[in-house]
Amino acid sequence: MQEKSLSSPQALPAPLRRLRLKPHSREAALALPVWEEALDLAAPRTGSARLEAGEFARVFARELAESACLRERLLGRPVVWLLAATLGPELERRVGELFAAGEAFAGFVLDACGTYLADLALRGAMARVAPPGTPRTRRLAPGYRDVPLRAQAQLLALAGRDAAGASLGISINAAWALTPRMSVTAILGAGG
Repeated sequence: MQEKSLSSPQALPAPLRRLRLKPHSREAALALPVWEEALDLAAPRTGSARLEAGEFARVFARELAESACLRERLLGRPVVWLLAATLGPELERRVGELFAAGEAFAGFVLDACGTYLADLALRGAMARVAPPGTPRTRRLAPGYRDVPLRAQAQLLALAGRDAAGASLGISINAAWALTPRMSVTAILGAGG
């Protein structure tokens, strides 16, 4: 996880730079405490499942048949990793509170920080299963290009638990969207 203090008063954390906030601006001064709150509220948890290419093809046969992108990315990769990451529900709950209280800027910034931290948790999981230097594909996610969103269900059934076997607490709604919203999944081909 990121450090909570800034080494330089001019430095801004990555999610605030992505929002194009300028150091020492009024907006940055308002956003910095929100970043601190995001770090306090985030409870990142990750899960993964390793499948041999043949097993992945069997389990995700329907999705592979429908997704040229998935077939192309995984071609020649002997291993497929399924990954899931979540920050838990607290950050999302707080975003809702901020918007309900009319604090739209803080709600927007907290949501952006949560999105960044969820992605950071997933990148950490990717680095653990396929360390830098390991031949691997770019990650794919259900809903990206022609990868069917319904792949979320099977992906979470396999990768929705942490290393100790406890559920990550991610569920799927009727539209295949993840809950809590600050959750992400990915498919990663490795080896070859």
